Amino acid sequence: MTQTADQHFIEQFNRRAHHKYQAQGFMLRSTVMPAERIEGTKAYFPVFGKGQAKKKRRGVDATPMNPDRARPEATLETWEAFDYIYYQDLSRTNVNERENIATIGANALGRATDNELVDKWNGTASTGAPIGSGLTPFLDKDGMPAMVGDGTEDFGLGFAMRMCSALEQADVPTDGRWFCPLPSIQWNLLMTYKQFNSADWVGGDLSFIKGGRKAKFWNGVHWFLAPGEYFRQPGGPATVDICLWHYGAMGWANNTTLKSWWDWENKKGAWSMRMESEGAAAAVLPNGLVRGRFKAFSELGLEP
Repeated sequence: MTQTADQHFIEQFNRRAHHKYQAQGFMLRSTVMPAERIEGTKAYFPVFGKGQAKKKRRGVDATPMNPDRARPEATLETWEAFDYIYYQDLSRTNVNERENIATIGANALGRATDNELVDKWNGTASTGAPIGSGLTPFLDKDGMPAMVGDGTEDFGLGFAMRMCSALEQADVPTDGRWFCPLPSIQWNLLMTYKQFNSADWVGGDLSFIKGGRKAKFWNGVHWFLAPGEYFRQPGGPATVDICLWHYGAMGWANNTTLKSWWDWENKKGAWSMRMESEGAAAAVLPNGLVRGRFKAFSELGLEP
């Protein structure tokens, strides 16, 4: 065997890595809206507010609706995964080992981009107390969905419904494009309720389903199990924050989905492998997110 990486292996690696990234690494890619336009290092997401129709009056000029317009933007960043593949290992590598190499790098990039979205919503969703009244009791002082829970109670069906109600009170469209990832304990707490456990799943084309992730469609929301690293604990180690959002509330721009490069380094007797992905996360409509804060650990038991 010469000191040249088997071209078939490199091509197989690139195809496999790209497949793994799309199918398993980037869980959240189908839960947020894409950018409208990318210019250089900037990605733009257009936002239009509500319009108000007026009664027509003969001889009177029409009144412009003047809906709010905005263009939230995000700066593209690059994530990289780098490693060495030594000549001895490459010459002994079988198909399964090659697949493992591809999976490690691709999923590392996928987790990095997912975590960028998690950090973005965690810094955007309100932590304010509900001070609304009348038909909108779950809104905060700025009219955004207020935080549900204070970290001292278990997550359950009632709190899940309250989070949904908070978005509804903020006029977020109930169009079946609501998403809520859950850590293991909170997912299994919901599974103890027969209303949730018996819910059917719809939406098999979503990215997190292709990786075999557990999911339910209940009360107009796609609930799904996510890794623990996707959740933050700003209220302290005994609490966990979860977020429910509408598809149009968060955005992701991909300038480069995934690329890989190989170079032979003679002194090391190894190929260096670099994988990169470029993108950016944006909070497009902050009133389309609601935060829940609950006990991180709960004793799992069946509801009576």
